[in-house]
Amino acid sequence: MQRGVYIPFTPAVCLVHQFVNYGIWYAAIFSMIWLSLERHILIFHSSLTRTARGRCLFHYIPLAIFALYAPVFYFYITFIYPCERMYDAYTLVCGGPYYTCSFPQSLHWYVTIFHSSLPVPLIVIISGSLLLRVIIQKRRLQRGNAWRQNRKMILQFVFISATFIILDLPLSIDNILRRIGVASGGSNIDLIVNQMSNVPAMVLPYATAITVPKLKQKLRIVIFCKPSPHNVNPSNQQT
Repeated sequence: MQRGVYIPFTPAVCLVHQFVNYGIWYAAIFSMIWLSLERHILIFHSSLTRTARGRCLFHYIPLAIFALYAPVFYFYITFIYPCERMYDAYTLVCGGPYYTCSFPQSLHWYVTIFHSSLPVPLIVIISGSLLLRVIIQKRRLQRGNAWRQNRKMILQFVFISATFIILDLPLSIDNILRRIGVASGGSNIDLIVNQMSNVPAMVLPYATAITVPKLKQKLRIVIFCKPSPHNVNPSNQQT
């Protein structure tokens, strides 16, 4: 209940909640994997994206695949997969799609490995290798061109990666432990790590905004209605 509005418990509400919770969240995770790889291309192989064909092959197509995979996957298992569904109104997202529907064991392991286990460690490895490559190149060439030219992009990427690692890695570990039977679901820890995993989506816009050129000056103009110093007041011009 919020502001006097009560959304009743219905199967439709559960299904939509499950799709948004899993499909959109994992879309952000998988997109982050590609963005991690793309930073290597933009910094060390920028010539690959200088042409329209290169941008299509090394930016738009991979980004679309990584971003759409999870929504399509979870749309299918949430709304289309044929099974007798059950819903628990007293658990997070009504128990999740794996509680409301009986899936093959192979699918459970596929999701555990490729959705719950690998993505965040991959982000850690790819992010760390990016910084390592920049440091190695700087020392080898005795100059910091790669760092100076891409400083904002690297700092932004490190900030985003650290956010995902700190706030999403606990959920990945918790999912693995529950899958192998070391821990059971429904505890306070499950609730905490699930809530933590929602934070990156709120932080991402701010992390992106810090790389906008001259952001501070633009915000000052918008908030305080100050004209740009480059604009010339016609009334001050002499005729």
